[in-house]
Amino acid sequence: MGITSPIPGARGAVAIALSGIAVSGINVYLSGGMNFTAQPTPPDTAPTGNYDILWSNGAPQYFGPAQGQVQVDNAGGLSGGYTTAGVAVLGNDVYVAGVIPDYTFDGGYWKNGTFSSINNGAFHPLAIQSFGNDLYIPGYTHTGTGSTYLIQGAYWKNGTLINFPPAAGGINSVDVNGTDVYLLGIDSSNNYVVWKNGAVFETLGSAAELSADCMAIGE
Repeated sequence: MGITSPIPGARGAVAIALSGIAVSGINVYLSGGMNFTAQPTPPDTAPTGNYDILWSNGAPQYFGPAQGQVQVDNAGGLSGGYTTAGVAVLGNDVYVAGVIPDYTFDGGYWKNGTFSSINNGAFHPLAIQSFGNDLYIPGYTHTGTGSTYLIQGAYWKNGTLINFPPAAGGINSVDVNGTDVYLLGIDSSNNYVVWKNGAVFETLGSAAELSADCMAIGE
């Protein structure tokens, strides 16, 4: 499977980042983001901006307020950031977790292309994972700005946001084994920790010395 050029025939610089992959039957889904800058330095009205993207068997689908149109910042800059956190398939539905690529930075998920915010948009997804009939989106809630900006580890499960105070930073990954739920995140001592059913299962080490983004539980 190849990835189709996001803007066929457009002349410019394109940076693409991939965030996740899911396979369902013969279908392959890739989530990611793209920044497009027309070259040479464009006027304010030139196509330039950011997208969240889902590739379905190589064909791109664009997410965000523009719904496939390049975001234009009339001040001459880029319109916000672009970020997706991954893709998951549950039944016949395709979910992409991420943040809308505009200045609102509302966090949530797209279900079959339709966006729903989590925590009124004040949530930043860091991953998305499905287990059986359950869908998890780990990440963090946030309040304030600047020096008052605070985050709290949390995860969304089947429509319910669950705050997880032991995670002082974000929750990067979730795994489920039977009735046991494992969370990977950063605690109040700035250590990467795996929690099992809310209790510390293993401390991996200082976040200043290592980075842990995902996990898998085996038997």
